[in-house]
Amino acid sequence: MRSPRALLAAPLVIIAALVLSACVSVANPQGWGSPVFDDGSVVLQESKEHIAAVRLADAAASRTWVFPDKDRGEDKDLKLKGIYGAPVIAEGVVYFSSFDAGIFALNKADGRPIWRLDRRFDGNVVAGVAVAEGKLAFATTEGDLFVLDAKDGKPSQGWPSGGVGYKKGVWTAPVIKDGVVYVATMDGQVDALKLTDGSRVWAAPFETTGAIAGLQLLEGDRLFAPSLNKYVYILDIADGRVVRDFKAKDWVWSGAAFKDNVVYFGDFSGNAYALDITSGADRWNNVSLGKDRVKAGPAIVDDVVVFGDRGPAVHFFKASDGSRLGIGVPLTGAGTIRADLVAREGSVYALTTSGRLFKADPKTQTVNEVTIAGARQ
Repeated sequence: MRSPRALLAAPLVIIAALVLSACVSVANPQGWGSPVFDDGSVVLQESKEHIAAVRLADAAASRTWVFPDKDRGEDKDLKLKGIYGAPVIAEGVVYFSSFDAGIFALNKADGRPIWRLDRRFDGNVVAGVAVAEGKLAFATTEGDLFVLDAKDGKPSQGWPSGGVGYKKGVWTAPVIKDGVVYVATMDGQVDALKLTDGSRVWAAPFETTGAIAGLQLLEGDRLFAPSLNKYVYILDIADGRVVRDFKAKDWVWSGAAFKDNVVYFGDFSGNAYALDITSGADRWNNVSLGKDRVKAGPAIVDDVVVFGDRGPAVHFFKASDGSRLGIGVPLTGAGTIRADLVAREGSVYALTTSGRLFKADPKTQTVNEVTIAGARQ
């Protein structure tokens, strides 16, 4: 169904139900892009209308810039309406997609636009961008996949001018590796296309019965493709072959942590899994975070896997056997956690839907908010 505007005010479980019936649209967009760290700074979504760069320090943190900047006349009427994918930082440029205002490339130093692709396409963008090999790929709720030159935002020469179209929308960022762009769709397909001209790499797309709202490159040559039919698929990037599949207890719509050939993820009933992609076994047995669903992908530091749930609360588990470490730490009044958690320098960071950033210590199982000086815009 090609209508991009009537959904996210509902709980995620209702969203998923409507998605499965092919009603793919968004009414009250908020966004759930993960924070991205670079050279002592973090770029994050502070609200559905603003992205900010924050300089981190031991005692405090401060904003370097905010975009759009309400104090600049040229930004006055710009409405992002949510950022659903993690920004990408490459060669001093911050690339990101917004739900309603298009695709942006900002100068990392000051947050000012280098280029912008406004809404010259049908639908909205409820996923992030992929940036690699001098190209930027993104897809829309209308199911159109585009490739641009990352330098100037112009259509990539050789790529179809109207994009490569799929029957249903795309709700996850594409993946680029070795001259190939991979895309997952809400009618259960994963496809692989040449970055140069959009021609097909695999003999045929991978297909399953449930919407695929996530796609992640694991280390090496595997794709993690969770589906709303309760299955998780591990695909070979060379030909789309299923290397491993696994049935969870509920819908899986999140990223994953990956270490030593084990994939860690959660489901909508609050269950947590450690899938050994060699044997196909769940190394954990009936591990649960509690009653709240898991939308955010976990992060792993040493032998500790850190999860965030809808509560929101942060949970710590031993990677080797799934035993709980400490108790779940609630983040009272902080919105909810939908963005994938991020491991950095021995800590794990969680960004909530209210734009608050928390730092979890896997060693002590404690969580503290990162206080950012100054008023928000």
